[in-house]
Amino acid sequence: MDLPYTRYRQGTSNLILTMPHSCPDIPPSLEHNLNLRDISTGNMLEGACDICVPFVTGAPDYTSAALIESLVAPGIINVNRIRKGDYHVDKHAVEGGNEQLNAHGMIFRASWERNPSKIQTVLSRPYTRAEFNKLADLVYEPYCADIKEAMMLAKEKHGIAIHVDLHSMPGSTPHTVQEGLFTGAYYFGNPAPYGENIQNGELPDIVLIDKKEACSREIAHIVEQTFRDQGLMVVTMDVGSSGGRINSEQWYDPTSNMHSIGIEIVGRDFEPARDSGHLFYNRVPKKEAQFKRAYQTLFARLEKIAA
Repeated sequence: MDLPYTRYRQGTSNLILTMPHSCPDIPPSLEHNLNLRDISTGNMLEGACDICVPFVTGAPDYTSAALIESLVAPGIINVNRIRKGDYHVDKHAVEGGNEQLNAHGMIFRASWERNPSKIQTVLSRPYTRAEFNKLADLVYEPYCADIKEAMMLAKEKHGIAIHVDLHSMPGSTPHTVQEGLFTGAYYFGNPAPYGENIQNGELPDIVLIDKKEACSREIAHIVEQTFRDQGLMVVTMDVGSSGGRINSEQWYDPTSNMHSIGIEIVGRDFEPARDSGHLFYNRVPKKEAQFKRAYQTLFARLEKIAA
């Protein structure tokens, strides 16, 4: 199913790749409540985009794997959040939404800043329930449906399906607002030192988003070791059984050989101005080749895993 706001390329192997945040586009036909006249809205839209992912991973050219992409800027609607029960939809984003605030939830209603005191509203007004449902039904639901279909097809054909969710993140120390109107909004400090101690503000080359109930330990080990074998520093972040901000509970079930894991590229080299909301891909050929070699090796290893 290739809909206007989702691109789905079917594969022939057990591997399903997704790029939920790599498109910066605002389709003219898509109705939204963003205040595009404000420069802070533009900065948010650019900052939220994982622009380096297609180039650094080589996923678009890895044609034996299924590939699902959102074709809508994640700052309009984040297809990686949880819609069910308004889990990531708060009352300031959608009328009647969750009382628990999340300013960068499924709807990004706050600006993207380095200084939390400068965060401001980017919506002209909250969505009505009907407006939100229309937006989610056009963008979010088809994206999730395509992943579920690809997972089922891979499982039926190979006895196992492995979903790899491809992301990038700014190379500056990430924080979230802890209280007030903009609770849950991201903001970014100084460029992070290179290292493995995330708790102390360091960032490696790769962060694995590992919800342990979503992926076998064998697969998680293969993912981590593949990057290490290619000379990249890796840290695994356990998002726990709550699922954090991830909606993958819709399609994983390791007991049925349906696995899911997320990978974040730390974009200090490739997205050097992203923390301040400026979108451009900075090509660093030697570094790009190292990362791409690691990803292509990983994809090939995962395809060899049998049920």
